[in-house]
Amino acid sequence: MSITSLVLGFDYQYRHFWTEAARLLHDPRLVSKVCIEHAEHRAWDDVVTFYDRQIPDHRNRGITAEHFQLKYRTDGSHSVEAADLTDPDFVGAKDHSLLSRLMEAVQDIAVPKRFTLVTPWGISGTDPLRKLVAGGGQGRFLTDRLFEGGSRSEMGRVREAWKSDLGLASADDLRPGLDRLVIYA
Repeated sequence: MSITSLVLGFDYQYRHFWTEAARLLHDPRLVSKVCIEHAEHRAWDDVVTFYDRQIPDHRNRGITAEHFQLKYRTDGSHSVEAADLTDPDFVGAKDHSLLSRLMEAVQDIAVPKRFTLVTPWGISGTDPLRKLVAGGGQGRFLTDRLFEGGSRSEMGRVREAWKSDLGLASADDLRPGLDRLVIYA
């Protein structure tokens, strides 16, 4: 990795931090703090926004925090695909993927939090992930759509691959994490 790409990656993260931190000025009674590299949930620690009270998330549930994972590379030739979410290399890890860290993060939380992947890459136009993320800048993960079709369908193959990669007993075990996922790509 070159110094240029490292500096640009930090710049991307800092810009997102300051965008979130500006919310403290807009309504300090809503946003209580914004952190960078907050260690509460591994792989979802780049920027974290904490709220003074529960606010509605993209599914109209109250959340107290939003955890952001930011992915930036200088090479714009990559696009996000379903397989990336279970590939540890996608987040620069050796053992744990973004999706495995998401499933780990939602196991023991009483009040839902939102987990948001932010990247300048688009979602591949030929990959099933394009059908699983709401367009129009919403980014919410369309969990119910993942469960349409049988095991041989396009979505069935994604379900089975993720279930297998994560070592889950049932594809339904994906729901708690995916219901809290947002992807801005």
